[in-house]
Amino acid sequence: MRWMFLGIASWMLALILKNALVYLLESAGAGHWPIASQGVLAGTISAACELGAAAVFLRKPSVRLIDAIGFGVAIGSFEVVFTLGVGFLEKFDDNLRFAGTPFDFVDGMFLFERFFAVIGHTAERVLIFVALFCRQWLPAAIAFVTFSFVDGLAAHGLAANWNWENAAVNFRFQLTVAAITLIEGTAAAWFVRKHYSKLTHANSRETEKRESKDAPATGAVN
Repeated sequence: MRWMFLGIASWMLALILKNALVYLLESAGAGHWPIASQGVLAGTISAACELGAAAVFLRKPSVRLIDAIGFGVAIGSFEVVFTLGVGFLEKFDDNLRFAGTPFDFVDGMFLFERFFAVIGHTAERVLIFVALFCRQWLPAAIAFVTFSFVDGLAAHGLAANWNWENAAVNFRFQLTVAAITLIEGTAAAWFVRKHYSKLTHANSRETEKRESKDAPATGAVN
């Protein structure tokens, strides 16, 4: 449970940081850059902030694989709640009067998107965990590239004024995200399987070390 709360905390810190960075860059004129460049920049910032924040928490040797999984699941789940809350608040007009039907945006495509978002967030954090634990750059690189691509594509669509209400446009975007998510999930599962004995053995030794340190001294001096 502790690591789930830490996951949510890392996501909130990253959200604040990347919004501040985007604001500063837009103030500096980044909004006038070519649309493709805006997408690349937004995706890179988002990946650096969220995965960087995750790395700060997951870098400790005492972190277990199950902790990293819970960390990622909590982020994806909280993002669902956050999205529902934002969508609900958007129903209020300028006079703070509720207009429209609450949660009318929750449909099959929304559930499809959020399902794969939870998987993606979890896979990315597991990849970061494996990269830190095993001191390998490839899992982190995969997480960074896929994360930045997904968020960068969304930012590109916003800058290009894609018609998100168009079912075909939304479906193609969600299908692309789902494909990238499956790549992330497959990569995370492969790296965990490859290093499973190392991960579990090291975690067991760390647990034993903590327990022996916390245990009261046995034996008495006569």
